[in-house]
Amino acid sequence: AELCKNVADLTPEARRPLDDDEVAEWIADRLASEPSLTKTVALRGLRADGFACEQARFGRLFAEVQDVLA
Repeated sequence: AELCKNVADLTPEARRPLDDDEVAEWIADRLASEPSLTKTVALRGLRADGFACEQARFGRLFAEVQDVLA
């Protein structure tokens, strides 16, 4: 209890959820400027931009956008 008193409250980062079309548009924009972008780095970037997307969903959308752009 004594240790917990000195620890700051951990609050989850507030990220805005996006729908599939918004995520796909975000991915397409990034791939247009950086074609070698990986889905892992892209997901980190999306989250760093303040948006939320579940990892598996992002991976599916990333693959779909890559197929369209190929």
